Amino acid sequence: MGNALAAAAELGVDATPMEGFEADKYNEALRLKEQRYSTCVLLALGKRHEEDSYQHAPKTRRSLEDLFESK
Repeated sequence: MGNALAAAAELGVDATPMEGFEADKYNEALRLKEQRYSTCVLLALGKRHEEDSYQHAPKTRRSLEDLFESK
């Protein structure tokens, strides 16, 4: 995964790993169980549309106080 992400960045391709998907459905669609494989992560690859108004927007993060409650 790390090599794929690095290669995509080098080629100027946007990439992001994804989790929280239904692995069994991918295994079935790709016939992975027959080959003794199983899906554990997905990698979305693509190029941004030239007119994407958010591509140059600054990245933002929520503060720790907004995300967590202290006891």
